[in-house]
Amino acid sequence: VLFRVRSGLPYTPDVIHNSRNRAAVPDDFPIGGTNSQYSPWNLRMDLKASKSFTFSNGLRIMPFVKVINLLDKKNPVRVYSATGAADDDGFLGTAVGEFLADTYASSASQFGGKSEFLSRYNDRLLDSLMWDVPRQFRFGILMDF
Repeated sequence: VLFRVRSGLPYTPDVIHNSRNRAAVPDDFPIGGTNSQYSPWNLRMDLKASKSFTFSNGLRIMPFVKVINLLDKKNPVRVYSATGAADDDGFLGTAVGEFLADTYASSASQFGGKSEFLSRYNDRLLDSLMWDVPRQFRFGILMDF
């Protein structure tokens, strides 16, 4: 069993902006000191189990199972610099974000109203590169002959 605890990584706080439309704002507009904030801590437990069998002809086999992220903990490895969260850029809470959501709520747009707009925007924030690996199972057999 391997249990890892990692402190959060430093990042520089930035202004809240629409992270899905980077062309709308400058790429870097810090509002705090360089690396003055820290992302959340990470905890991960991995497990490896194996059993060796030796036969009279000298053949040795060893089946194994390896479980990565045994507890299936969602560990952020990157965060949005405006909020420090891996799943929220803070844009929908701004005046511009609320205006856009209300605009789509009052019209029969391609987004299907406010709830559909909010759902689609939040879905676009779900980036697999922001998170550590989910639970994974690996099975195998090692053979010596």
